[in-house]
Amino acid sequence: MGLFTLNHSGSQTLLSRCGAVPDSKTTLHYDAEVYSQLDRPWDSIVRFLYVTLADLGWYKGTDEEVVMDVGCGPGRLTSQFILPCFPNLKKLIALDAVPSMIEMAKSLYPHPKIEYVVANFEDDSAVEWWKQQVTKFISVHCFNRMKSQYDAFKRVYELLPPNGEAALFFLLHNGYYNAITKLAKDPKWQSYITVNFLFSVSELAPCIPDSKMADFKKDLFHYTFKENGMNTDGTPVDKTTTLELVVQK
Repeated sequence: MGLFTLNHSGSQTLLSRCGAVPDSKTTLHYDAEVYSQLDRPWDSIVRFLYVTLADLGWYKGTDEEVVMDVGCGPGRLTSQFILPCFPNLKKLIALDAVPSMIEMAKSLYPHPKIEYVVANFEDDSAVEWWKQQVTKFISVHCFNRMKSQYDAFKRVYELLPPNGEAALFFLLHNGYYNAITKLAKDPKWQSYITVNFLFSVSELAPCIPDSKMADFKKDLFHYTFKENGMNTDGTPVDKTTTLELVVQK
């Protein structure tokens, strides 16, 4: 098993992509419309795809590639950044656990070589069909939200044929999560925030009464600014430590 790792720390604009449900009792409340408007990859993600993986010879294979992108969201990263990297692409399988994300991806970024699929990667049966068929596995901002990373990595191993490779980019630490944790402990909001959230405004919103939403957003920004600071344009800074991981079976 070959292994390459790179740690990267920096301040970014927060945007999460995920195709996993961390708790079987937790419903994802992602707003695909909002995500599609904000779906701009971090510079570090673009560098990971275009520089790090290219330097490792990821795109030089002469055989046709079957690529899987787990946590594709509304599809922009999949179609506009991952797809063009593979000159010998047979198929790109793009998975997300949220149906509205897949519907948005199919609408905005259709491509004859991309198969958009609603699937929870933490469910073995959802990906069993592709075992030992995926020559390149990619996941961005998803594995940090897996309920069991051990099981998730095992699943990746089973999807890859001999010499197949996987590239993962995910969070080790995020200041926005710290802000949400502190907000959840605020007596003002404790009675509303009682489940294992995935920590984004769209996911928290269904648990907050409409009459209190404006006040909630105000407090959310307060805790976020307090924890992380703000950019010169007034937007919150996201202090993040990420892990870039590339492995070969």
